[in-house]
Amino acid sequence: MPDTIARAPWRSAVPTARLVATSSDGTRLAVQTWGRDDAPAILLVHAWANSHLGWAPQLVGRLAREFRLVTFDWRGHGQSDHPLEPAAYAESRQWGDDVAAVIAAAGLVRPTLVGWSVGGIVVLDYLRAHGAGNVAAVHFVAAGNTLGTERAAGHFGAAAAEHAASAFAPDLRAQLLGVLRLQQALVHRDLPIEDFGELVMQAVASSPVARAAVLSRIVDHEETLRGLTVPILLAHGTADGIITRIASDQAREYAPHAALSLYDGAGHAPHLEDPDRFDDELAAFVRAHATAAR
Repeated sequence: MPDTIARAPWRSAVPTARLVATSSDGTRLAVQTWGRDDAPAILLVHAWANSHLGWAPQLVGRLAREFRLVTFDWRGHGQSDHPLEPAAYAESRQWGDDVAAVIAAAGLVRPTLVGWSVGGIVVLDYLRAHGAGNVAAVHFVAAGNTLGTERAAGHFGAAAAEHAASAFAPDLRAQLLGVLRLQQALVHRDLPIEDFGELVMQAVASSPVARAAVLSRIVDHEETLRGLTVPILLAHGTADGIITRIASDQAREYAPHAALSLYDGAGHAPHLEDPDRFDDELAAFVRAHATAAR
């Protein structure tokens, strides 16, 4: 929930470059780069009904001063193409190809992949389709690893179960209220009202077709996680009402070498609710594992 009006420093942030990545089906994806071009790269993959701006605090802070950050908008989100057919959002391979197209367009060599929420599933889609040979490490942030399965039912919290379907209802008012309620549930700690408003606007800028089709996917990445040997860090808020800690605990069960960092009192966006701690932990993680990427 928002508290006061404030102007955050990232509101004046400008990417060092804007690129277009073309995926395997011709969908064009808006890509942005930030920070140092000569440093190890971090590819930030945003959440459902969000955009690259979901990483706003990271784009101008200590991470941008030390690393090369790359963001993009999912298909159907932000400034990327918005395919009108639900089938364009259905296949794991297609989502993996989207990430591969971004990596190729930005010329990334052994980046650290960071996936927030359903963005963690998109990262796993890439790893399933293309492997981890060009990946230094992976950071899952309040991330799921399955959709549309019996196991997925335990991953989604009360807020997601109550409001997600409204976010793509046929009635526009129901859609807007569903989007608003989900954003209210996104964070547990107060955000400045401008930041909260931006989250809502990012969600509205995503296609209702995409919002519905993404959550209609059937995908299970248990085996993908079991096959990973790259370093893995998980972050989860203890008050997350969107994706429960069960998702991170199961990820650790499947990939026992993964480390888990809990954010006490944070909701579904630890990188927004405690950006200084998040940036410090991610920076240390990248430093420890990205030497070969230099």
